[in-house]
Amino acid sequence: MDTAFKDTAVDILKIRIRSSKYAHLLSHDGGDIIKTIYEGTPEGSAARALLVHVFAFYGSAIDLAAVFDHAPKDFYYDIAVAMRQVIDAGAKKGFWHSLTKCHYHCHQGEEQCYLSPQ
Repeated sequence: MDTAFKDTAVDILKIRIRSSKYAHLLSHDGGDIIKTIYEGTPEGSAARALLVHVFAFYGSAIDLAAVFDHAPKDFYYDIAVAMRQVIDAGAKKGFWHSLTKCHYHCHQGEEQCYLSPQ
């Protein structure tokens, strides 16, 4: 899969998450979204990181319990690490504002972002 496609998919996921105020992700149905992402992406993927960061910054114990039966075990490991990073950083505010437009993209170095004018 090329990086422009993966980056576009992650951007669509970001838009969906933000537009629903996280409600569809932080719910019982969110487990299906998490399962789909985790089964379809490799460890360390941008899509996984995005889901984990949304839960780490905005989720609660109730939210995690709601997806418990549906989310893969790797998700909970990733959540534990991310929540520790949030605690260590002492920051929950400004999550979305701290991201660049390419924050969860896969392109690197000199490779041009699909969002950049050609």
